Amino acid sequence: NDTISTILVQQNKDNDEQPIAFFSQSLDDYELKYSFIEKHVLAVIRSLKKFKHLVSNNKVQLLVSHARVKDFLLNKDLNEKRA
Repeated sequence: NDTISTILVQQNKDNDEQPIAFFSQSLDDYELKYSFIEKHVLAVIRSLKKFKHLVSNNKVQLLVSHARVKDFLLNKDLNEKRA
């Protein structure tokens, strides 16, 4: 896969999810060598930076399609090492 992409959604008054912003970006040659999990984490990081003006000071729920990515993002030991 040579691109990463995310969708930012917001619940409307009927509790339906409405897309409000989209992000996609081609990967550089060195990023193409990233593992599956690294590419997904990269998508999360870059999209949060892109949508910073929309998500700052707001409650954000991150939905990821793969349990391994969720486990990676929630792993306290890994987060401390990355800090």
